[in-house]
Amino acid sequence: MHRRPTKRYPVEKNKEEEDDDDDDDKEDADKEFLQGLMKAWYVVYTMKQSLKAQECVFNDFLVFPYTKCLALVVRETIEDCHAEFVVGETPLEAMKKQLDEEDGSSLCFADVVIKLFGLKEAEVVLLDTSSHFGCTDNGKISFDHHKGLFGTLAMLKSIADSYYFGKVETFAKIKVLFLQAAGHRVYAWSMRYVEDGPAYELWLEDVLDIHVKFEEREEMLPRAVSFWWLLKELVAETTKQIMMLRDEHSEELRKHRFSPSPSTNLADQINPSILKLTEEDDKTGLHKIGPFYHK
Repeated sequence: MHRRPTKRYPVEKNKEEEDDDDDDDKEDADKEFLQGLMKAWYVVYTMKQSLKAQECVFNDFLVFPYTKCLALVVRETIEDCHAEFVVGETPLEAMKKQLDEEDGSSLCFADVVIKLFGLKEAEVVLLDTSSHFGCTDNGKISFDHHKGLFGTLAMLKSIADSYYFGKVETFAKIKVLFLQAAGHRVYAWSMRYVEDGPAYELWLEDVLDIHVKFEEREEMLPRAVSFWWLLKELVAETTKQIMMLRDEHSEELRKHRFSPSPSTNLADQINPSILKLTEEDDKTGLHKIGPFYHK
């Protein structure tokens, strides 16, 4: 006698069960993030070549692995944002759009950009490395800082142009990041729009002093984890705010499908001054106007 196979039906999960699954996924992604950071530091502590050899060594061992982990954890924890790590001295697309350049002679070239491909390729992190590890060329460091500053302004402007019907209150919560690897440090700057000004606020979120000696690991590793964890939280929050801005934009488009659009929008309101800097013409003397760091 053969039994008829029992037909199985999918069981719908309630919201509480779905939230539990989301929490588990986030916890797994956070664990992978921490493991990625630890693996990258293990490589640093076991390598034999000099970290001061050239800029690419600085990037490959002390910058890129951690930035990749940052992009991955945001992609894994925020659905449909499709955050990706883009590397390779490519023009910052936001700057290209704002300056409408064809020859590329004065565009902002970045070592790394983190893009949200699910959100009109919004650029939320810009990273630039100022020469080799331990470099003390203040002119180069200052030039890269100012270049990155205008890069972040272009990033904000491009987000406003993409979702121009979003609310200014939501836009003001968006922070785009500029990471600068210079000397023995990584500086994490944020740029956001301040409605009360109106103004644009550049803020030094944190600084990571890099110590590569194995005997300093007990202090270095927790500090590095704290630094990159902060950046993870900042990028995640900005991604969520851009998603909210997108939803507000879509809702306004639907509301005004058959009626006149509002007279003002974000594209008009967010209009920072974006300068074109070239190292050949603008590097000299920039170190005299900062940034000035306490050592």
